[in-house]
Amino acid sequence: EEEDPEEILRRRLLEYQHYKDAAFELSSLDILGRDVFQRPENVELVADSEEADQEYEDVSVSALLEAFERVMKRLPKISRLVIEAETVRIEDRIEELIDLFGKKQLCLFEELFESDKARIWFIVTFMSVLEMVRLHLITIVQVDQLGAIHCSAHEDFAKNSSDWFHLQNSNENEAEALLKAS
Repeated sequence: EEEDPEEILRRRLLEYQHYKDAAFELSSLDILGRDVFQRPENVELVADSEEADQEYEDVSVSALLEAFERVMKRLPKISRLVIEAETVRIEDRIEELIDLFGKKQLCLFEELFESDKARIWFIVTFMSVLEMVRLHLITIVQVDQLGAIHCSAHEDFAKNSSDWFHLQNSNENEAEALLKAS
């Protein structure tokens, strides 16, 4: 006995609708969360007194991204129609963070993100942290796989921050010279 072609078509349409609904739900996620599936957030941070005697492990990029996602989730949802006109330069944020690590050698990763700033500021801060790790200005460590992430001044912080400021000043002078020449 053959199935009714109408019934076959109806099942295919229902299956298509199921996939269409799933695709719509995935596409409605924020871009950073679209391709990332997270662990539950029911993990408590380890107290500072317990961390004093533990060894630190290097932090993976995925652990850093998860911590950044937790910071971003604390922000209020914004309408997709809102356009943020504020411009924040990575270089400016790096300069602020260099000042911070010059005064405070160690802090929690999440402490780098103030809650009263615009969304773009959080993104620039995250990019600045990554750049500072690349430039050996800071080191990022974690007690254990689910432990708190700490940022600290790199052992060569004084020399590397001095080099960074020197490079920034020379780049600004070159830009000014190019503007005057044109």
